Amino acid sequence: MAFVTDGPLALFGEVAPIKRPLLRRLQTIADDLRSRDLGIPVVVGIEKSGAFWDHAQAIRDHVPEGNLMLLDEDYIERYITFKGGAVHGRDTYYGRHFFYRAQGGQIYVITVPPLGRVGAERHGELDLDDYPTLRATCSVFGRDRHSALRRRHDPDHARPQIRRLPAHDGRPGPKAPRRGAS
Repeated sequence: MAFVTDGPLALFGEVAPIKRPLLRRLQTIADDLRSRDLGIPVVVGIEKSGAFWDHAQAIRDHVPEGNLMLLDEDYIERYITFKGGAVHGRDTYYGRHFFYRAQGGQIYVITVPPLGRVGAERHGELDLDDYPTLRATCSVFGRDRHSALRRRHDPDHARPQIRRLPAHDGRPGPKAPRRGAS
């Protein structure tokens, strides 16, 4: 199962203060699923415009196909946001930025929440154990070259779709009900 948002995993404006409780709730749900020996669903935001998108396009040819680029705070500050000393999205983002270059060459700007443990933060030192769904997340984009997740010429044209994915441990997740099924 995958939950895909059009845009980053972030809350802006008046709702920004619920970002931390929302992240804790997602982590608690993931922890509960693990304790019952169930797979964690993929949760991902896809950006199709903005500073991160522009930068990903500029460096696309330097990221090998099938590779995930980890973005630390120093890199983001130096090459993307140009904000000295301020942690990008500390109070608004509940997912961490990554660039993923799929087989076929398309590059994706994604945000993924740290669901590996309750209390993990999306900023600071990167611990990949805090991101147990990264492999399954990247598989969403590697399924086919004509995926509805690809950015087209019109950013509003690319509509994320939910697809059935294996859980992070390789077991299949639940099937979505078919349309018209009771």
